[in-house]
Amino acid sequence: MSDLLRLRKQARLTQADLAVLTGKSEAAISRFERGERRPAPETVVKLARALRVSSTRLNALLLDAPVEVEPVDGAAS
Repeated sequence: MSDLLRLRKQARLTQADLAVLTGKSEAAISRFERGERRPAPETVVKLARALRVSSTRLNALLLDAPVEVEPVDGAAS
């Protein structure tokens, strides 16, 4: 189980809940949890707020994720 998935479950949130709280799609949340994509820094902050953890802690947990990073809003992918 990924750290992000574990934190989401501990917060008693569904992927849909987390998507609403962060402004991301459920598919994006799923990709982050499966380690297929690493959230951009601004998304890490939103995820941390929603999960009630520090962004520093969450970022450290996500460092083991694959290199592919979510594009910054408005940037070409």
